[in-house]
Amino acid sequence: MVFCDDAVGSHLGVICFEAGAACEEGSWSLDDRFWQTGDWASDVTAFAWHPNGRCLYVSTSEIYGAGDLFVLDLMQRRATAVPLQLRGQIIENGGHSTMLRRLDLSKKVLEYTIEYFDWNKNEEVSETHTLGLERCGEE
Repeated sequence: MVFCDDAVGSHLGVICFEAGAACEEGSWSLDDRFWQTGDWASDVTAFAWHPNGRCLYVSTSEIYGAGDLFVLDLMQRRATAVPLQLRGQIIENGGHSTMLRRLDLSKKVLEYTIEYFDWNKNEEVSETHTLGLERCGEE
């Protein structure tokens, strides 16, 4: 579920719609079907589903959110921030934002952009990176 909150950004929550016992198989339960945690759910810039439906990729802005790219393992109900691998250096106390760009199924990668203020260059920088889809936690 996406909440478009205008000036305070967009927020995201994940709901388990599976009937009955299907919610009980993982980290979900019949009386706990809604998942929303500040780091990945606040100031969402984009999201994309893994082709197998087991993971959700979420990019965030640093204004109200973490600014990171997250991989949500829906079966385990676990969110992991993708480690930043920047060519430059973020200014101290500076923020960064990520934005999903595209899901390339032929190459099995997710393309995303990181924007930040580079301390060395003394300017705003935008870098594009890829993340392999195998991070989804296939069993």
